[in-house]
Amino acid sequence: MPYKTTWIDPDICVEHNGIKVFHTYDDDNFDKGPMVHWFTMDPKFTEEDEGGDFDVRMLPAWKELVKLPPLINIDSDSEEIVGRKREQWGEFREKEPGLIRHVLRLSIERGDLCPS
Repeated sequence: MPYKTTWIDPDICVEHNGIKVFHTYDDDNFDKGPMVHWFTMDPKFTEEDEGGDFDVRMLPAWKELVKLPPLINIDSDSEEIVGRKREQWGEFREKEPGLIRHVLRLSIERGDLCPS
């Protein structure tokens, strides 16, 4: 059965000071939903393009502002500690989308993110 693939513009994650940051999608498949940490400034970016996307965790603002919860070590942590750390990671994951948007806006203001 033949099929047709149609291009659709990616969703905007952040628009700040007239600059837009777009979501990227695994295998360019919109139905899979946006990738969590990878973004682009180019609305026509595809996974075949090189260097058009970036990992928000590599931005200076992320490294300065975001404090990750402690890592879970199932080999040495007690069940109680593992449970506590899992709760902390769950809380972090709930806040993470807002943190990502904040880091992107701050990075635009600082000039770390500029359209090409």
